[in-house]
Amino acid sequence: MVPPGAEVMARFPVEALRLPAEVLDGLRLLGFERVGSLAAAARAPLVRRFGALLAVRLDQASGILFEPIVPVMPEASIQARLGFVEPLLTAEAFSTVIARLVPQVCGDLERAGLGARRLDLRFERVDGSVQALRIGTARPVREARHLGRMLDERLDRIDPAWAWRRCI
Repeated sequence: MVPPGAEVMARFPVEALRLPAEVLDGLRLLGFERVGSLAAAARAPLVRRFGALLAVRLDQASGILFEPIVPVMPEASIQARLGFVEPLLTAEAFSTVIARLVPQVCGDLERAGLGARRLDLRFERVDGSVQALRIGTARPVREARHLGRMLDERLDRIDPAWAWRRCI
């Protein structure tokens, strides 16, 4: 929170106002380098010369005018899930699950025209406890055999003594 009347933007360069390039060039020609000096100048001549957007951006920067912030939401991650009636108890069962899940994920990646640089495999128990494997690649990949092999190589990190009922 910024206290009322605080000049937070005063030391920022005029580029922080998100004005068009031609307006920024004109302001620089007039000697305006920082938002504080621009805010202290008479507005009417500046608005006549550069347009009303300049006043709007100054008011938004000072908090006088509300500006809604629209968050950038990440795309939904591609995932596959399997649930089991009986718990998984062996590394071979885990490997079978990987062989079923990875092609599903890779198919979705191919349809979306994407590749994975990180893949998480989570094993969840009925009691809510989780163990996970994470693999990463240097470049985006959607080859099921390659990703499946990478996950299989890390299965020794999962404790098969636990009774796993769901894999994500």
